[in-house]
Order: sequence, then C-alpha cells, then structure tokens
Amino acid sequence: MDMALLIAAAENHNPRRSADRGDETVVGVRFRNSRRMYLCLARGHDLRPGDYAVIATSRGPEMGKVVMGAVAGSMEVATASREVIRAATDDDRRTVSRWMDREFAAQIRFLSIATAEGLEISAVRAYYSFDGTRLTFRFRTPGSVLTTTLRDRLREDFKERIVLRTLSPGPSTQSGGCGSGGCTTCPSNGLRDRMGAEMPKAGLAPAGAFASG
Repeated sequence: MDMALLIAAAENHNPRRSADRGDETVVGVRFRNSRRMYLCLARGHDLRPGDYAVIATSRGPEMGKVVMGAVAGSMEVATASREVIRAATDDDRRTVSRWMDREFAAQIRFLSIATAEGLEISAVRAYYSFDGTRLTFRFRTPGSVLTTTLRDRLREDFKERIVLRTLSPGPSTQSGGCGSGGCTTCPSNGLRDRMGAEMPKAGLAPAGAFASG
C-alpha cells in the first residue's frame, strides 16, 4: 500500500464505527515521539509485542511499536479513534529511518533560526511524521515565544507543515534533560536495535526506549 492510500485510510476513518461493532480487540502501541502506551483498535490484525504497525491517528498515519498484545476491549475503551491499518513492512521501517536521518539536521537548523530570532533554547527535538508531511519541533526556552513569528521563519526553510511544542521549563528529572515534558533526547527512541528495555505498564514507559525488544 503506497503512502497516498495510507493517508486516505487515516482520513476516512470513522470513529463511530466502533460503537456499531460492540466489543473490539485492542493492542497497546508506543510511538517513537512519546513515552506513553496508546490503545488502538486491532481491526483483526494479529500483532504481538515487538511487532511494528501502521496506525491511523487523528493526525494521519504513524508507525508504532506494539508493546502490549491483543486484549479484549469494548466501545468504552479510550482509543481516540486510533486503529491499526496494517502490520508495518521493511519498507516502512526504512522510510522512518530516512526521516530520522534528517531530524538531526532539522534540529541544528532550528537552533540557528531561533538564535537569530533572539531566543535562548535549552533543548530541542525534531521529528518527522510517518508520511513526511509534518515536522514537529519540541523545545524548551526560559522565556516566552511568539510562535507565529518563529513558525513563519521556519517555513522559509522547511516545506513540511511546521508544528511547535514548547516544553515545561521546570527542572530536569531525567538523564536526557527532558524533564516532565514527555519528550526524549534519544534520536531513535528505541527504533534501532535498542534491546533489553522493560515492558511498560499502561501510561508512562521508560524514557528513551520503545519497550521490549
């Protein structure tokens, strides 16, 4: 399935369908830009912990790692319209790897632009969406930021849709300096051969790891 079809599948998803189907099987998925486990409707796909899947989300298709195997759910389970489109392929993983290779350069460019705008940035993390149409910057600054001006300046350098997320300026609680903002400084967040991490419980997972496998 090509990227255009994946985007169409995500956009055409109707969250009311689950109410018509009664009980549903759900899986726990962790996306690389988050430390949380999210419940997603399995839609009949046989997925086990350690597998990767392409998920329809409210922001478009994303690839995530299954960290909790299929369990029986119901229409009351909060999935926020997330559902499995299909199991991820090797091509999908290579696509994500290519986006990851570009993220460090995007971070450097962001710092250069923000500095030129007079901003003091203490941390920044860039990540591309699975389809490459969205580029999100999570950053921390001790002062206030006029995001409209910064976004307009970034649009001059990046063709992707720019999303800005400011992190709490509070004290760091993690070795990577991410604090409680929910980001991670690990470029791959466990996507590339990160072994030995523990299975997360529902809610927060260990920072910088995709969980098991």
